[in-house]
Amino acid sequence: MECEVNFTAKSMRLRYKLLSIENEHYLIDSDQPIWVMFIPFVYWLMPHTVYKVSDQEVLDQIKSPTVKQEKASFISIFGIGMTVLLSKLLESISGYIEFQTQSLLGIIIFLFMIISVISLRMYISKVNQRNLQKVVNLSNLEKRKLWIRPESAEYLIVYSLLYPFFTLLTAAAIYGYFKIGDIILLICGIVLMFGLLYGNVLTMKQGTTKVKFKQEKHAI
Repeated sequence: MECEVNFTAKSMRLRYKLLSIENEHYLIDSDQPIWVMFIPFVYWLMPHTVYKVSDQEVLDQIKSPTVKQEKASFISIFGIGMTVLLSKLLESISGYIEFQTQSLLGIIIFLFMIISVISLRMYISKVNQRNLQKVVNLSNLEKRKLWIRPESAEYLIVYSLLYPFFTLLTAAAIYGYFKIGDIILLICGIVLMFGLLYGNVLTMKQGTTKVKFKQEKHAI
C-alpha cells in the first residue's frame, strides 16, 4: 500500500520518521535494529516496528516541539574535530618508537578512529531518542509491524551504486592517510565514515513509498 514518508522535527529527524498510511500516522525508528547502521540494505528485507500516533497534539509536537530540545549539530563537528586531533597526536608519537611498534600504533589509531566515529553516531542517536521522549513515550503507543520497500527501482539502483562507492572512497582516504600522512585525507576519511553510518536513514527519504503490514491491524 501507499505510504507517505515525512520528516519529524530537526532535533529527532536523524532517527525518527513519520509514516502516513490510509489517514493514520506512525512513527518509525530508523536506528532499530541497531545493526542496520552497518548493513543498511537489510532495511528493505525485514519487518519493522512502527508506533501509531492517534493524538493530534502529540503529532504536532513531533513535527514542531515546544519543549526544549537538545541540539546534536555542534556535537558532530566537535566529535569529528576531536577524533582528528587525537589521531594526529597518536601519530606524532610514532616518530619516537621502533618500526614494529609503529605498525601496532597504526592499528591502534585506525581502531580509535572507528570506535570514536561509531560512538559519536550512537550518541547523536541517543540525543534524538531523548528529544522524542520529551514529547511521547513509544511504549504507550500501539505497535504494528510492516515491511518498507524502496521508493522506486531507480532509487534502489542509485543507492546500490553510491553506497559501495562511498565505502571504497572512505577506505581509500584512510589508506592514503596512513600511507602519506596527509591530514586532509584523515578528515575526509572520518567524515565519510561518519556519513556511511547514516546509510540506514537514507533508505527512507521524504516522499511516497510502498509498505506492507505484517499482521492485521488489530493483531497487536
